[in-house]
Amino acid sequence: AVVDDISAAAYNVVFTSLPIMAFAVLDRPVDRVSALLDSPATYHPRSSLTTRSFWKNGVLMACVDACVCFFVPLYGLGSLGGGGRHSRGARADASAVDVYSLGKAVFVALLGCVTLEVALVSRFWTPLFVFVLLGSYALVFPFQIGYAALLQAKGTADAAQNGAALAIFSSPRFWLVCLLCAFGTFGHRLAERGFVWLFKPQDNMILQEMERDRQRVAKNTERDHWAHQLKLVAGEHDTNK
Repeated sequence: AVVDDISAAAYNVVFTSLPIMAFAVLDRPVDRVSALLDSPATYHPRSSLTTRSFWKNGVLMACVDACVCFFVPLYGLGSLGGGGRHSRGARADASAVDVYSLGKAVFVALLGCVTLEVALVSRFWTPLFVFVLLGSYALVFPFQIGYAALLQAKGTADAAQNGAALAIFSSPRFWLVCLLCAFGTFGHRLAERGFVWLFKPQDNMILQEMERDRQRVAKNTERDHWAHQLKLVAGEHDTNK
């Protein structure tokens, strides 16, 4: 397999499960939940899963994202700047080095794609959600390096770990590959989201705009009130003089 067993297990148990759980617990359509009671039409039952959306989002776009996250690292990493892991004396088998280094890059690119997708569909941002979302992605880098260092300290030889993470993380090509994968998988989703927001807004999008307008009016009203109070105080002060 391109991705090693421990990374594949951690992908579902830690790196992608934590943002999804935080999203499920913290996300809500609008800031003021009582606003939903003012718009009962949003409770009308409707199915977002249709035959067209299933094949488009569930199959076609999944295949596109999988191809981007695999082929961009495959052709983008090259020789990792000449030498890769075997230049560090870790292994002499260049084919094994390329496979496992590719696996690390694919893993990080795929995790970045999922993290951006969760960020895109989230409707309510809190400091806790931001911490979990960014932390789950940032954790992958010390995890890959730390696990390899732990195996090396124990004297355990693992071709999938020894030097692979350090080799790709120290290569500028790896970071460029991650950016290209993020642009290739997230860019079209962001464009589609913007098109829906502008021309085919959903009920929750309209509610969000209404709530922003309400908050803006409330802030302006409060600001005008305090400005008026300050003018009254200043007028009384001038009168006393």
